[in-house]
Amino acid sequence: DEWEMGYGNPGWGWEAVRPYFNNMLDYTIGDSKTEPYGKGGEWRVEHPRVHWNVLDRFIEGAEEVGIPENKHLNHSNTSGVGYFQVNQTKG
Repeated sequence: DEWEMGYGNPGWGWEAVRPYFNNMLDYTIGDSKTEPYGKGGEWRVEHPRVHWNVLDRFIEGAEEVGIPENKHLNHSNTSGVGYFQVNQTKG
């Protein structure tokens, strides 16, 4: 919203540009009716296919000291520890 309000660019606030981002996304996580992300676009977003023991142990250790696991780090709440969602179509 800084572009719109702070710099005087009407139509460049988040709510105005969000539809353009959502049209590009193919967000495979969650329900499209409750998630604020697009489906069917060219930019696929999904959970990583590969997990590493060292990272899984790190997540467990963080939870033991009170840092919550966050399975959805692309959401507005980025607090916690976990794997990021990725772009990995055919990769």
